[in-house]
Amino acid sequence: MTNYQRGYKAERELMEVLLGRGYYVMRAGGSRGSADLLAGDGRKVLAIQVKRNASPFSMQERMALTHFADAFRGLAILARRINGGEWIITDMANTRFLL
Repeated sequence: MTNYQRGYKAERELMEVLLGRGYYVMRAGGSRGSADLLAGDGRKVLAIQVKRNASPFSMQERMALTHFADAFRGLAILARRINGGEWIITDMANTRFLL
């Protein structure tokens, strides 16, 4: 499986979690952009960057995601899943974010 395929799989898995919790979700296919997923539940909008490994989110990624989220008056969210474990979802201050 290529890196792209593993990343796509992680994005789809988080999408399913969000859909199951009542969010509407759009995936930015092949984006390489600021957000991988854009989700909303009628009260809040989430711009989400997904990682499937332990590599850190760079300052550039964090800033780009924050600017993107601001355009939608939303929250910038970082989501990571290491080796198929549980999702670790945080805001920009690294505070755990509960869906």
